[in-house]
Amino acid sequence: MSPEPNDLGPELKSLEAALAGLAPRSSTVDRDQLLYAAGAAAAQSVTQRRLLAFGLPTVLALLLVPLFVFGGLWMQERQTRIAEHQQHAAEMETVLAKLNMVPTPPVVVAVKTRDEPSLPSDKNSYLRLRKVVLTSGAEALESPPGTASSDSQMESLRARDAWLQGI
Repeated sequence: MSPEPNDLGPELKSLEAALAGLAPRSSTVDRDQLLYAAGAAAAQSVTQRRLLAFGLPTVLALLLVPLFVFGGLWMQERQTRIAEHQQHAAEMETVLAKLNMVPTPPVVVAVKTRDEPSLPSDKNSYLRLRKVVLTSGAEALESPPGTASSDSQMESLRARDAWLQGI
């Protein structure tokens, strides 16, 4: 059961008396000055946002202008160099033609390669067996001489298994 409000202990009675002795004071904060400061802070953040929204793209655009200018100058210089080189080559050809020293094109020697290397004549050589397996598969291999065919091998294996099971 909760105590009655009139049944306060001695400590709470002293606290109650101290609180009753306090009087409200007027605030030292000026309401108009507070609202003015809040508006100024809000306007400052808007200015910063505008600077980021418009200032940053402007700076980047201004930095791109020299990039395009220098790129264009580089391309123009490269085209000038190519034209000078072509002109120099033409002058050299005319000088060589006057001296009757026309350069001949380089000689190209054609080497005929075999389409297919020759395979050893041995029927059981590795290279021949490899070619047969790669082109036709392992099923195309002939069974080596002296071995039984696969059917007779299976028959002998079955007979052996039956004999072993009967033991």
